[in-house]
Amino acid sequence: MTDVEFLRAFEDRTLPFDQWTHRAHIKVAYLYLRQYPFDVALDRLRTHIQAYNAANHRPEGPSRGYNETTTHALHRLVAAVMQAYGNTFPASTADEFCDLHPQLLTKHALRFFYSPGHRRHPLAKLRFVEPDLAPLPKIAAAPKPGDWLAIRPTIASDVPAIARINVETWKSTYRGVVPGEFLDQLEPQEQEIRYQKYLQLPRVIHFVAEYEEAGIVGYVSGGPNRSTQFSFDAELYAIYLLAQHQRKKIGVALVAALADWLLKQGRRSMLVWVLADNPSRQFYEKLDGNRIGQQPLTIGGATLQEIAFGWDDLTPLATMLP
Repeated sequence: MTDVEFLRAFEDRTLPFDQWTHRAHIKVAYLYLRQYPFDVALDRLRTHIQAYNAANHRPEGPSRGYNETTTHALHRLVAAVMQAYGNTFPASTADEFCDLHPQLLTKHALRFFYSPGHRRHPLAKLRFVEPDLAPLPKIAAAPKPGDWLAIRPTIASDVPAIARINVETWKSTYRGVVPGEFLDQLEPQEQEIRYQKYLQLPRVIHFVAEYEEAGIVGYVSGGPNRSTQFSFDAELYAIYLLAQHQRKKIGVALVAALADWLLKQGRRSMLVWVLADNPSRQFYEKLDGNRIGQQPLTIGGATLQEIAFGWDDLTPLATMLP
């Protein structure tokens, strides 16, 4: 299971409960800390652990269930290890990170900092309590809110935002290109139903671009090449960004995330189909996409032309981070 698949299963609460182990906890903390500032990563970790426990009917009590102090303290240790050893022992996956740092994998890692009674005190379950044996390592200050952008795998709760982005960008980008009657009848509710089904397709990946304050501002999806006309391994199915967040290299970051994932799946090349009159088609040309073909496409009763751009090697795209 890849990191993307693992995190999606955890957040969607489909990860089998017997696989929610101490190692899995460390992996989730690591993956969140790679994407978010410390406090934001901790909040996501807390929220999703509580939701996962509830979905699996894990009993809550004075000495069992979710413990805020345990979650916070372990998160602090993972962040400290990442800061101390990230450059010396870089890890490309969560499992590799765990294997490089076995000191985090023992359930007794917090025993150096907390006596059992102190960490299991009823107050420690409800809120974070500082250790009584030794101080936890300090973490460098997080960026100010709004200074960061996360590119992360899509989860089910993102679908309403994706549907809204889809409708807004179609209406702003394709007005004058696609029949107006077709654009006017687009509704987010219908797109939600469509995308919920789309999210369940096997071997297809979806990423969103999310700001802390603005929320989700764009998304990308891709997977196996659906075209029999060209022999590329993969296809970029869709990429959309709200107009006010375009030209900020967010689209580049989304494509890079998709290309990186596809490479890890053994797919080396990719194509994308774009309406010939799409004013944003220069985006693909700037990413060194080669024009490889053209075909007709019917939308709203009108016959339009779409152009295919292709990349024979995804490696440059995967490293094209802003």
